[in-house]
Amino acid sequence: SSLRDAPSPLSSTRMASSWAISHAGSRGLLARANGRRLAVAVAAKRNVHKAPPNNKPRVARLELDNERLYTDAAYLPPPGAGPITLVKAPGGGRAILATANIAPGEVVMVSSPVAFQTAPVGTDLRPEQLLQALDAAQLSDAGSHRISLLYDGTVGSTSQVVPLDQFFNAEAHVKKAAAKAKAAAKGFGAKPVAAREPALATCRGFGDKQADSSVSQPPSADTIMQGGAAAPGRSTVANSNSRRLEAVVKFNAYGHEHRDLAACEARQEDDSAYVGLWPEYALLNHSCAPNTSATLVGDRLVIRASRAIERGSDVTVSYLQEMAMTPAQRRRQYLSGAYGFTCMCNRCKLEDSQPEAVKQRVQSIHETVSSQEWQARTQAAYSSKDARLLRQMQEDAKALTDALEKDMDEAKVGPEVQPWLRASAYSAYFLQALGSDVGKKDQLAVPRSLLPYVAIVAPASDVHLLLTLEVLLRAAEQAKDSKETESATRACILAATLRYGNMSQGLLTKILDAIIKRDSYMGIFTVARPASRSTAAAATSEAVSKAAAA
Repeated sequence: SSLRDAPSPLSSTRMASSWAISHAGSRGLLARANGRRLAVAVAAKRNVHKAPPNNKPRVARLELDNERLYTDAAYLPPPGAGPITLVKAPGGGRAILATANIAPGEVVMVSSPVAFQTAPVGTDLRPEQLLQALDAAQLSDAGSHRISLLYDGTVGSTSQVVPLDQFFNAEAHVKKAAAKAKAAAKGFGAKPVAAREPALATCRGFGDKQADSSVSQPPSADTIMQGGAAAPGRSTVANSNSRRLEAVVKFNAYGHEHRDLAACEARQEDDSAYVGLWPEYALLNHSCAPNTSATLVGDRLVIRASRAIERGSDVTVSYLQEMAMTPAQRRRQYLSGAYGFTCMCNRCKLEDSQPEAVKQRVQSIHETVSSQEWQARTQAAYSSKDARLLRQMQEDAKALTDALEKDMDEAKVGPEVQPWLRASAYSAYFLQALGSDVGKKDQLAVPRSLLPYVAIVAPASDVHLLLTLEVLLRAAEQAKDSKETESATRACILAATLRYGNMSQGLLTKILDAIIKRDSYMGIFTVARPASRSTAAAATSEAVSKAAAA
């Protein structure tokens, strides 16, 4: 396809990272899906760079005990990296590359935070509040070293290409450097090098949202300062360059208004909003169609491949969160304002290459659906469940999607490109589906119609997993032993595997049961379902158990 063949040079500006929008039981199922390339629509031909000869590629796989990870709240996996390496990117900046093929669902890295703050669910924790905590804290030398290697908005801060071991084993590195400096001071070894001032680290997942001006003090929350056990000395962050520290936090912090709900349920942990600084995760560059997803477990970020990643390819995350399903113009506007770069990922370049009429139509759909008038009308239609209003909402949304389909047909846009454009106009397709579904008997085709657009852009995201589960619930309601149910079960297991890794039959069922307990509808949490799903949930558990056992 044109997408696979399109070159994709990295932006000359170092891209900070963000949010960020999940098998279990049967490795054979995943292997077959990978072999047929059915896991998710593959985004693009990846960038392939040569790792520098003096930076020996990592070949070890990072294996986690998933049973313990998702059942033992006291267990935190040790930080580490899979087959990845840090290199200089063509045109400037840095990139994380795969040094071996990485399978979907495989662990790419586990990162521990230098700073981590939690608050009640729904709290809008901001980078500024994490900065206040850092200002008052004392970091270990290892923590300061990890921060010193992060991007701070200057070109020079991306010139440091070091072995990833300096991040994941920072304490040992700092002790070794201190011993070397001490020996040199006595007249042995190399001359001592001047100590680097701790660097400071746009907040992944925050962007141009405005901080709540009513919050003058950090909320009552649990704040953890980490970075390994105390090295020979400790440094007070407040004594370092405060502006640089502010920049580091701005460009590298990551947070969300709630944790992974299934992981919390399985580990019997309380859900919470959170914000933190994970230095290794901050090294990952952005793509509007990323190949990894992040899950918070305890205070650790577990990064897994959400697509097959070929050796030599960029390992990427998305900074967009809910903006992932918007047109290239809107995504670039957001990324430029929040992070200071113009995205040139394969997805953006693919949209750039389309006929002007098609691009304008996609942008026009987004502007129409996101207008205040449309927002008010759709909210009134859905909350009232008024059949007339719902029918009107469906007809209006269908008029928008029909116009796009007509433009794509007239411009002879290829079938391999069309799903990407529909993904960028997702809001209209979603409202069309919503209007045709509410108040009627559950239709299997409605949520299933949205799945390709989500899976191609945001595999392993909340929306992806919830939609696969919605399809499975509906299939189980209709006929639990049908081929439709079997197919839906496999898709749901695959989505869960991309997000959580391989699991036993029992743990898989536990994870999916935890998600079923949460109110969601058509891929969105906290939206009440049209009817009770207790019967379907039981049938779903049975179907999952049967498929996992097979």
